[in-house]
Amino acid sequence: MKYLAKALLITLIVGCSDTPNEQTAEEPKAAESTIIDTSAAAAPSPAPPPAENSGNQLKWWDSLLSDNPSTRRKAIDIYKDVRAHNKASAEHENSELLSGYLKTFFSTYPPDFMSAYVSMTEPERKTIRTDLAHEFYAAGQEYKSYLDEYFSNIQNSCDRCTDEETTLMKDIRQKVEADVKRAIETK
Repeated sequence: MKYLAKALLITLIVGCSDTPNEQTAEEPKAAESTIIDTSAAAAPSPAPPPAENSGNQLKWWDSLLSDNPSTRRKAIDIYKDVRAHNKASAEHENSELLSGYLKTFFSTYPPDFMSAYVSMTEPERKTIRTDLAHEFYAAGQEYKSYLDEYFSNIQNSCDRCTDEETTLMKDIRQKVEADVKRAIETK
């Protein structure tokens, strides 16, 4: 009886270790691609408001940094649609992540950012500046040095920027700085 119990225990242990765990056997659903198809034929549809999309409305973020200019333009259009449904930056989910992507998009593709910016309405421009300012607000009183470095790096890397774009970049910088300063003073 003693040997039978040991054999049964060993069989049970070996049998359990060979059976894959059903939870880990499948890829998690959240691991699906979050990048918009970068082929020229692909056209992402604008994201519906968050209430209708249960957290999946921002799968396009990585597309802001795509190598394909058409994909980046489409991602900016989706950004405008998402932000139109989420007026207050601090109120919409993932606002910090979104502002980080915008900041990287601006520094990586300055002409594309500024082209999109000039085609926006003034309320849309204010929203995008507010989202950028959010990134510098976290630096507290040290924000000015971070702003200086950020915009200096953009200007130094922008070999395709025209004089008008350089002027626009300075204007954006001044307005972002004013937004950060105002947010810190009202803190």
